[in-house]
Amino acid sequence: MDKAELAAHAKEIDQHFHQQHQHNSPSSPHLEKSQDGEANKHRTDANRDKDVEKGAAVHNADTNDQPRPRDSTSARSQQHTGDASAPSEQADDEAIKDRGWAAWKFILASAATEFMIWGASYGYGSFQDYHQHDHRSPFHRSSLTATSSVGTTLLAGQHFIPLLTFGLYSMFPCLISRFTYVCVVASSLSLLIASFANSVALLILFQGLLLGIFGGNLFTTVILWLPDWWDRRRGFAIALIFAGSAIGGILWPIIFTHLLERIGFRWTLRTCALIQLIVSGSAVMCLAPRRKPVRISKAMRWKAVIPAFPRSLLSTLTLLNVVALVTQTTAWYSVSLNISNYASSMGFSSSTSTGMLSAFNASAAVTYFVLGYLVDRFPYPLIMTTSTLLSLVFTVLVFGFARGSLAKIILYVVFFGISGGGFSSFLTPVSRDIPDKTKSAEFSLRFLYLVAARGLAAMLGPIIAVQFYPDHLGPESAYGSFGFTGFIAFISGTLALSTLASLAIFVYKRHVEAKRVQETCKRSSPSPPPECARRVEQGAA
Repeated sequence: MDKAELAAHAKEIDQHFHQQHQHNSPSSPHLEKSQDGEANKHRTDANRDKDVEKGAAVHNADTNDQPRPRDSTSARSQQHTGDASAPSEQADDEAIKDRGWAAWKFILASAATEFMIWGASYGYGSFQDYHQHDHRSPFHRSSLTATSSVGTTLLAGQHFIPLLTFGLYSMFPCLISRFTYVCVVASSLSLLIASFANSVALLILFQGLLLGIFGGNLFTTVILWLPDWWDRRRGFAIALIFAGSAIGGILWPIIFTHLLERIGFRWTLRTCALIQLIVSGSAVMCLAPRRKPVRISKAMRWKAVIPAFPRSLLSTLTLLNVVALVTQTTAWYSVSLNISNYASSMGFSSSTSTGMLSAFNASAAVTYFVLGYLVDRFPYPLIMTTSTLLSLVFTVLVFGFARGSLAKIILYVVFFGISGGGFSSFLTPVSRDIPDKTKSAEFSLRFLYLVAARGLAAMLGPIIAVQFYPDHLGPESAYGSFGFTGFIAFISGTLALSTLASLAIFVYKRHVEAKRVQETCKRSSPSPPPECARRVEQGAA
């Protein structure tokens, strides 16, 4: 039997498996053999067995090349576009990823939700500056630790809730859109209720925790549906989505400061609640999966609602990545939430302080686009090392010797934002780099675990940093003037740890992991297949 006949029969077997997979019934090797015997009754038993082995090999190759369950069906349909027997299936399942208006509309809608949810949280420094330095604030007499807790709980809710609701969304895929609309309305109500708060505790609950929880659920929807639209350029896509939060970080401090000065704290929150309802609601209307969600028909297993913990997250490489991400996030949010208050402490006006915060977020927005392009093309450990090292240098040499100089503070804000901004773009290559031999965890789940780790740093980091923030300005000195030496040292120390961890990742992938993969390939076969060479190259990168 020639190769053409073998390939044709392999296609028939694989197509039969594909049809069974769509009807939620696993394929049976015995059934494939029986149908093979009916369709080819004139063939010999030897040739028939050979054909079945060939079909199984094709099916295994398809399965191994597509680790994500939602992508396997589309990839298999692309291989059978020439089959005229199922044109409707091919039209529905054809994977058009990384391009097309629908994919870009998803990016724009996701960026709009980021603008409203994360961008607004990046502008919380304007509220903190208002509470500390404006006597019209109803919380003017509250401590810096108390008012800063609102911002940290807001960030914590946004980071943690996507992981906690991932299992629930996965169990009810047909209800994700409804959940998303409910969260938009609930987040607006949280801001509205917070406008009537008379204690910091209620403010922490409604403007902080609940707003973060409902807003974070919008992020869960984006991450769950993102692999449907973007694959090879997913790092670039996520960077564009995160750029929406950076743009929000530019505009929201200006909007918050203007509203706080004109209409006060309570009506500012009510206005923001209305904006949240209109903008986020419009963006959610444009969010949709590439395929229509399928209702889960099997018996409900509520333990599946709790997100699984892949053991691969405890690997050496993953732990090093977590250390690098957590320490950099600690330094980043310690600066982000306190730079506006720091400028006001130096005697600058509220408009100047707001301008610094906007410049800080604007610099980060530029880096999102740059890193989004680089992480899909170059080894990410080297880019991480460069980013954290530059941030460390600017903190030690520029921030340390600022001594209340407006020019030096602006210089530090801009260059720290450029060097450290966009660090979230590394979540994509890190999530893909996590070894998972069982393939039990999807990309989205690994991604959300890393987001939760960053959320822990975003919550605890600024709270720890505030402990080094002076209650009263000290004397001027050559370095770390006015009592900010401890604050600067804390930021520098976390950045130094992040730099060392990034270097360790590069060394581990370059030598340890590449050598282990090479030895494994040599033991598995005398002549290693091309796949082994590709894995060795990835380890070296």
